[in-house]
Amino acid sequence: KKADDETNNEDARMLSNQSGSAFEYGDFYEIFSELEDAFLDEAEDEWETGVSRIGSRTTIAAFHPKWVFAESTAEESINYEKRSPFPTISIVSSAAIDRLMDQQIHGTYGE
Repeated sequence: KKADDETNNEDARMLSNQSGSAFEYGDFYEIFSELEDAFLDEAEDEWETGVSRIGSRTTIAAFHPKWVFAESTAEESINYEKRSPFPTISIVSSAAIDRLMDQQIHGTYGE
């Protein structure tokens, strides 16, 4: 696993296994699910306590070379949406997503 240290962007981080070692989909998905549960628990805690935690301010997504959505077969094109050359977990600030959506709505994206 490697943090993306090549960027100064505070809005996004990426964890990726680029070592070439085997990182099977089942193991990867289990790690992602545990991380997602931890973030959701923090978001729920903020809702109940009012104390802001990272889980309530982030969006995470998993990508894997062998990704297959439930109810689909490995060959279906929908699976390519979540496939990547390496097992990767993307962690993005929800505020960055909100800013991007606002820019697209108001036609200011890329300015």
